[in-house]
Amino acid sequence: MSTMRRGWWKLPVLALAGCLAYVELRGHLPSAASMGAALRQARPWWLVAAVLLQVVSTAAFAEQERRLLGAFGVAMRARVSVAVTLARSAMATGLPGGSAVAAAYGYRQFRARGATRPVATAVTVLCGVASVSGLAILYAGDALVQAGPAVATLAVLALASMVPVVRWVRHRPGRPAFSAPSGGPGAGGGTAPGGRLRQVVRETAAHAALIPARRWLLVLTLAAINWLTDLLCLLACLRALGLSVPIPVVGAAYLGAQLARQIPATAGGIGVIEATLILAMTTTGHAPAAAATAAVLTYRLMSCWAQLPVGAACWAGLPQANQPSYSV
Repeated sequence: MSTMRRGWWKLPVLALAGCLAYVELRGHLPSAASMGAALRQARPWWLVAAVLLQVVSTAAFAEQERRLLGAFGVAMRARVSVAVTLARSAMATGLPGGSAVAAAYGYRQFRARGATRPVATAVTVLCGVASVSGLAILYAGDALVQAGPAVATLAVLALASMVPVVRWVRHRPGRPAFSAPSGGPGAGGGTAPGGRLRQVVRETAAHAALIPARRWLLVLTLAAINWLTDLLCLLACLRALGLSVPIPVVGAAYLGAQLARQIPATAGGIGVIEATLILAMTTTGHAPAAAATAAVLTYRLMSCWAQLPVGAACWAGLPQANQPSYSV
């Protein structure tokens, strides 16, 4: 009973999250009648496939985060990692300055599970680096597909030839060993903002060097899966509405939308991603406007809007980690 009393304040927060979800959705959805008419013609199995692909996308990002923590001996259960990921996604989409708030929340969750300050900081930064790298891998894959099989084969062979070189650089004789910095107060770098930033960069680089190459390969693979399954979710939504848009067109539209999303015009890219995808589908003549709009909005419902209330519920169910009970 005492636990319930302590958690009473979460109820108005959940209500606020619901209001935020409504505000974010309003103005971006077609009328209920037109949406219902479009969905009545949808193929249900493609919609099921789209939902499953979005679940895999979320799980891949959460596992990427969990594997990075595990590299430093910090244990986090898979379901907890998924809940943290959903909560962070809701914060990034629904709150002012959401990306910074989500990063700070993730940092506190890492600390609450035993990560030292340098490790929690490094994992927070490296998660972002890995995610951007996964998107870059998707861009490179799309470019290679557009270039043709001959160029793609040469690129794969060149990449494979670099593996022995990377291994030699990592293990060459006389290479100075990295050790994790202590990260205590005032440890190298001072308290000035510039000194603190340099300290964070040094600590993050040192921790990144401590992660084995095999673990890095797994993390980057998970990052690529995160983006790829999100793209496949969009394809499944298009197929559900009976649209057979060529995969290269969808891929180019998706990557263009993700690039436009990097300009922080709106929280979570709401409005920007929808407009970019719909214009890309319709201006090329591959899809009628009504069906393309319904498909894109269905995709965004699964990949963004639905995560607002789900993420808020995950946040409410997770232990709050504002003040870790241990010291470093």
